[in-house]
Amino acid sequence: MMYVPNFRKKTAKEKRKFVRVREYRLVKYREPDNSQKLSFVRDYSEGGILFHCKEDLSPGRILEMELNFPELENPVKVKTQVLRTKKLNRVEGFEVAAVFLEIGEELIRVLKRKNRGSSGKSQIG
Repeated sequence: MMYVPNFRKKTAKEKRKFVRVREYRLVKYREPDNSQKLSFVRDYSEGGILFHCKEDLSPGRILEMELNFPELENPVKVKTQVLRTKKLNRVEGFEVAAVFLEIGEELIRVLKRKNRGSSGKSQIG
């Protein structure tokens, strides 16, 4: 069963819908032309992911991603949509923010567990 994130309404003080977990890990992503790329994640939440890549991905682009978590036996596949990209100055490449379009219940459980255990490493707002 796939889970589509339920975005809650933001308050005036709140900028993020979900708590971000700052954790670096490898990620594979596949574009609609079926080419596969390897990159790394900077942070993620129940709502989306921030990762680095060499390509300037245009907003609206749909990507299929594969994430590995030590808690899970198999990689988790998610469908994302690029929200924005930012050219990085200190290193070659781009920072890409993408929203999850579809994620599995298993990944939601892992993300909620990480949010509870990440005091000080995650941020709201």
